[in-house]
Order: sequence, then structure tokens, then C-alpha cells
Amino acid sequence: MLAEELYMMKHAGRAFHTTWNPGTSEVLRLHLIFPRYVLGKRPPALVIINGRDFLPLSRDRAILLAEVIEVVNVRMSVSGPGSYERCAERRKGKEGLPVSAGKEPAFRGRESGGETIRERENMTEILHEAFANVQKCYAGTSADRLAQELETLMGVIEDINSGREPDAELRDMTLGDYAPYMPAPHRMDLMVSAMTKDGLWHCNQRCLHCYAAGQDLGQVRELSTGEWKQIIDRCYQAGISQLTFTGGEPTMREDLPELIAYARWFITRLNTNGIRLTEDFCQKLARAEVDNVQITFYSADRHVHNQLVGADRFGETVAGISNALAAGLGISVNTPLCSINADYLKTLRFLHGLGVRFVTVSGLIITGNARFIGSRASTLTEKKLCQILKEACDFVYAHDMELNFTSPGLVDSDALRALALDVPGCGAALSNMAIAPNGDLVPCQSWLSDRPLGNMLQDPWRKIWNAPRTRQIRTHSAKNSLFCPLSQRDGDGEENC
Repeated sequence: MLAEELYMMKHAGRAFHTTWNPGTSEVLRLHLIFPRYVLGKRPPALVIINGRDFLPLSRDRAILLAEVIEVVNVRMSVSGPGSYERCAERRKGKEGLPVSAGKEPAFRGRESGGETIRERENMTEILHEAFANVQKCYAGTSADRLAQELETLMGVIEDINSGREPDAELRDMTLGDYAPYMPAPHRMDLMVSAMTKDGLWHCNQRCLHCYAAGQDLGQVRELSTGEWKQIIDRCYQAGISQLTFTGGEPTMREDLPELIAYARWFITRLNTNGIRLTEDFCQKLARAEVDNVQITFYSADRHVHNQLVGADRFGETVAGISNALAAGLGISVNTPLCSINADYLKTLRFLHGLGVRFVTVSGLIITGNARFIGSRASTLTEKKLCQILKEACDFVYAHDMELNFTSPGLVDSDALRALALDVPGCGAALSNMAIAPNGDLVPCQSWLSDRPLGNMLQDPWRKIWNAPRTRQIRTHSAKNSLFCPLSQRDGDGEENC
């Protein structure tokens, strides 16, 4: 259909966002990403649900959801659309911010209940307007049919978010299949703090395995608040839906809550060692509406933890975990495993006692400090990692916790599946990329010693994304290769993809 084709051309690479059931335990943050337009191809759009689950949508369902999101955000936000439309000057706030770029738009789900008469009237009006827009593409489709399609789609999304098996046939598609049509990675890691500043060490720890320490792009000049806001704007314009604030140690920046608040349109995450998560700072993060805080914690043994972080920080990190939980922040705790902290079961028991439900574990990334003998000597064998993971899975499944293993290639895929764990793959320049403290683009946040792929403040996004070197790394990732390219280096230090 010509109208459908023109719609897909107009919206190619565009990202839409809205929030359903805000302020409830069933909150849904949806980012709908339209694919790059390729003549003669009909790739699906993607809905990203709470930054975690991916649902491919056919063109007709994507257009239906996009129009509903647009009208919902215009009608139910205070000042304007939540679609972050940068080109319409009348829709921009004082600093170029989208006037309702955060989580304010409210679209109630099927079972939320409690709607007032006025709310029901608003929704009727919203759907009437949205369906009329959709019918410009599909003139023969009745409003009743569109209502049924929307009801089915909402049900599938809510089922996926709740961990239920959807009562619908879903399209089977890998990220590798979708790679040629992606306008950008789904996640960008913003390394807002450097490892050194003014020639001095700029972190409150000296971790034995730090991936950024000693790497060229981990020690560059940090951008200002305004420059990082420009980068956040450019991430939106590129069609990126998730931002992770990392470092270095991002909480070393006093403007961190301001930057996270500025990025409300995105799914936002914070990676931190937890030391500066005081009660007051956690309240600032809550007001900034950060979606998730990942805290690195090495061991329930104070001596082991302090040995691995190079400082006497155990008590402050534990306090940070407790403060984040008390503030109602969504948190997960990450533990990079090595021979020194191999008693992970003890750490899990400790975290469970604090009230932590979500944990991640990884092996060592052989970059930064992990290149040196002190770190390498503590690397675990695959057999030992499997043993630790089995014990950990037995514990978390028995105590209503969730565990993810995040290091590609370190454990056999079949062994991970036998433990009901996802098999991690390399997502460099595909599902994720990173921006160094000076704005330089790198394939991932550990890839800091090679020449950058470009600079987010200086180079057009499409030039960076479509450059031969970026495409080469993305092609490797799209093959679902189960090893980290940084573990297989040429003699000159360049990547070997």
C-alpha cells in the first residue's frame, strides 16, 4: 500500500515512547523503534518493553501503536508530546528539552481499574483520533477491528512483561537478523567520568580488575554538563532508547542526578560502586526517575571485597545498597568473579539478607587492569565457573531471586541453558555502544585503547553508524559470536573481528 510505504519512509529510524500504568507495580515503559527504510524490504518495527524484552511488530501493528502513543502523549501530558519531537519548535522546553520527555504520559492497561468517567471519556477520544490517523494508511479497516488489534497487542505486551506465555503467535527473529535494519544500538553507555582528572586519580577505588584503568580513552577530558546534554539529545535523534550512566565512577560527578533527569525519555541505568549512594543521593536519583541502579559488590567477606577494590570501602558499599533499596530504587548487584571471591554462595546469602532480588555475575574482561598478571592469575577456569553458577542457581531459584551471567564465551552454551540461564553474546556496535568521557564513540565500554569510531559531538550519527569499521564490528556481533573480541587481539593491539 502506498500510504503505508510513505508512512514507513517518513518514520524510518524514529523512536516513540510512552508509559502505561505509571506509579503501579505493573508499570510499562514502551519504546517503539521503526527500522531503517530499505526499498523492497519489510522488516518489523521493535517494541522494547521496560528496557528488557523485545517484541517485533508487523507494519500495521507498528503504525497502530505509534499513532496511539502519539495521541496519548499529546492528550494526556501537561504541555506537549512525549515523543521527543525535536524539529517542532513550539513543542520544545526552555533548554531544548522535550516538555514531557519523561514518564508522565499515562496509558492505563486492561486490568488497572479505578478509571474515572472523565478518564474513560479521554481514552475514547484518544482512540477515536488515533484510529482515524491509522485509517489514512488502511482505509478499509474499521475502528472496531483496530480496537481489537490494539487489545490483542496490549495483552501480548502485558503478558511478556509479566513473564506469562502470550496467547498469540509471535514472530521469531534474532538481533542478528535485524541488524541490517537497525538505525542505532538500543543502548548507549555514557562514560560521564574519567579515571583521571587534572593528572590525578579520579575514582574512590582502585579495583584490581578495572577495565577502564590505564586505557587511553578512560583518561581523557570529561565533558561539561551542557555537552553531555547535547549528547543525550543526539542519542534521541539517533533512535537510541536506553542510556547507562557509567565511568569510571559516575557518582563522582555532582551533576549526575541532573543528567539522569534530563534523560527521562530513555530507559536510564546507573552503574556504580555504591560508595556515594547516601540517603540524600538516593533520593535525588529517585526524583530523577532512574530506572535501575547496578552496584558492583565483590564479596560478603569484608577483607576480600576491600582487597579487590583496593580500598577500605566494604561498609560504604553495603550502606549504599541498603540506601538504594530503602529509597525504592530498582537495583541489581553485579559480582565479577575470580579465584579470590569464588565463594559466591556466601555473597548471595548476604545479599538476600539485605533484600536484593536481582544479581548478575561475570568473568573477567581482559582489558585495563585485567591485562596484568595480578588480575590474570586470579582468572577462573570454565569448570570452576560452571560449579559456581550451578550453586548460585540452586540458591536463587530457591529464594525468589534472579541471576544473569553476562560474559560471552567463558562458559559452554549448553551448560548455561541447562541452568536455565541466557547465553550472552557480544553486542558491540550492535545492541550497545559507548561514549568515552570526551565524547568519542567506541564499540563497547571496555573497548578503550583503539582509535575511536567517531565523536558524538562532532560527527554525524549516520556517518559513525555506517562507517566500514563500525559495520565490520557489527557484522561480527550479528553472527551471535559467543566470545568477546577483546579476548582475541592482534599483536599490535587492534581488534581481531
